[in-house]
Amino acid sequence: WVASATDITAPRVVSVRVSSEAWQGSYLDHIDPAQRSGFPMSALARQHASLPWTNIDQIQIQFSEDVGATFDSSMVKISGTRITDYQSLYSVSYNENSFVATIQFDEPLSADKLAIGIRDTLSDAAGNQLDGEWLDGGSQTTSGDGIAGGNFYYRIHVLAGDLSGDGVVLGNDVTAGVLARSKSVGDDGYYPLSDLDGSGNTTPEEIKMLVSLRGTWLSTGEPQLPSFAITPQNPLDVAQPDEQPPVDAQPKNDQPPASAEPLVSDEPPSHGSIASTKATGPTTCRGLELESQPILELFSDIQLPAVDFIVYGPLLPDEYRLRFLTFNASRG
Repeated sequence: WVASATDITAPRVVSVRVSSEAWQGSYLDHIDPAQRSGFPMSALARQHASLPWTNIDQIQIQFSEDVGATFDSSMVKISGTRITDYQSLYSVSYNENSFVATIQFDEPLSADKLAIGIRDTLSDAAGNQLDGEWLDGGSQTTSGDGIAGGNFYYRIHVLAGDLSGDGVVLGNDVTAGVLARSKSVGDDGYYPLSDLDGSGNTTPEEIKMLVSLRGTWLSTGEPQLPSFAITPQNPLDVAQPDEQPPVDAQPKNDQPPASAEPLVSDEPPSHGSIASTKATGPTTCRGLELESQPILELFSDIQLPAVDFIVYGPLLPDEYRLRFLTFNASRG
């Protein structure tokens, strides 16, 4: 007789995708030719790069094998910085053929940093628990440390219009969109990240939306990882209640993150160049009065307004930043 092999391989997460019910087939063919289901997060240079689409309403998590026998929607939790608990804002389904759990949001996601958690009580038919550990922000494409057990935690950042993925929408994002204006899937110069609605074409309306989003940024705070109740292993164990992330009490911040790039820069954007004006003006011991020219002119039907401001107090020759505008103060 031949002894049957015992399955000791734990299931893992092998891919994470974001998608939208509104994305067109031609767009899915372009960004995901293998499965045509969504944008693979593994395609990002950095996991924490923010996603620029305006209509993301799905997150798809694929496992290495079937976990449908034990899968339950309560095993999935999502928290964020803007919305601390998403539990009432989505539903979860599981496909036993593709091994994909799909998180369907009631509305497209707004700007936020999301933390997704999947409980390791999820198991395959042989009872092997999810091997879910993930090196957050690293280069992993598959979860796990080689030992069964371990919750899966994954971060996704969303900021509409942030084509560069740096957490703030600035002139370089608008520039990249302008360079792809009126380009469609298959055209030279088509840039899928500038196709904010996944229609397969970067329209003038999307460029205007990019301009309107300029100056928005993600919160500098971080979401708390979702937590799960402890499952008793024997009658003496007592399960702990679910812990909910605290209400987000971060103070409002009128300044962009310290790492944010200035809107006006001497350095051309990586995707092309659009002429810009760097403002300069005299300084005195009593103050500085400066009027800027239009900061950035994209094309004939879109022009950003001029900015007037006065700074009181002595300024030494140096470079200063006011909100998103960089200017030089020099004696003369």
